[in-house]
Amino acid sequence: MANGESLYAVEKRGERFVASWNYPLGTVLRITNLRNGKSTVVTVKDRGPAKRLKRSLDLSKTAFSDIEDPKRGLVTVRIEAVHD
Repeated sequence: MANGESLYAVEKRGERFVASWNYPLGTVLRITNLRNGKSTVVTVKDRGPAKRLKRSLDLSKTAFSDIEDPKRGLVTVRIEAVHD
């Protein structure tokens, strides 16, 4: 991960995080699946996805499972920064 932590360790703990080029590390985001209205709150902990993939972000497996069946793959989402 961009912060030096092992991606495997973070995934194993079941943390909800996201990789994004568009938001600073540590930013908290609410990600909402536009198809079913389900949402999850994640923290930007890494850079990505690979620019060749033309996606805006990559969710951790735990976070993606909150909003969609993991077998579905890609979904259209709304991204909102969460402010305290």
